[in-house]
Amino acid sequence: MQVFFLLVSMFFSNSLFCNLNSVLSNISKDNYPAAKKISDVSHIAIHNMIEYNVPFSITAGQILLESGITNENPYGTIMSQNNNLFGIKYYGLDIPTRIPKSIRSLCISGFVYANDDCGGRCKFAKFRNNYFALLYHAHFLTCGDTYIKHLHSSDYKGWAAALQEGGYATDVNYAKKLIFVIEKYQLNKIDERIRNTY
Repeated sequence: MQVFFLLVSMFFSNSLFCNLNSVLSNISKDNYPAAKKISDVSHIAIHNMIEYNVPFSITAGQILLESGITNENPYGTIMSQNNNLFGIKYYGLDIPTRIPKSIRSLCISGFVYANDDCGGRCKFAKFRNNYFALLYHAHFLTCGDTYIKHLHSSDYKGWAAALQEGGYATDVNYAKKLIFVIEKYQLNKIDERIRNTY
């Protein structure tokens, strides 16, 4: 993980690097695999905040919840093994959705079955790698009008509420759980640092 921190420091300001290092150290005290996962994709999550205005805290918080790293999602191991860091279901490449087919074809390599709250085995997207999972996630949140009112907001609480209201997850406590994870690990401090840096 130290090698990654050196690479991040080359791309981002020293103060942002220090904050990220502190956040990752906090997470690793509770769960090293969680810190490693966030470390591996943090440069993409930072880019997605700058490019697509999806807060770093939302991306990282959802990874912690959805990929089973925090044991919130019992099917998270299956998701993580297939680079589906966000628990995104698979609807086929030819079915019209708000995400352009070119992005879907680029990012998704197939599907995997897993039990879910849909009453049986559901198809979940299998992504080519973590980069494509984050690219797809950014498009998922920013294409169409489901979460549009928060696109120019950096308010992680508003984003969390919008995800729940927009049907991202069926868990009635999803927003609360996401906010809890974000605040527990102070992921919102990275949002602030990115806003102040870029």
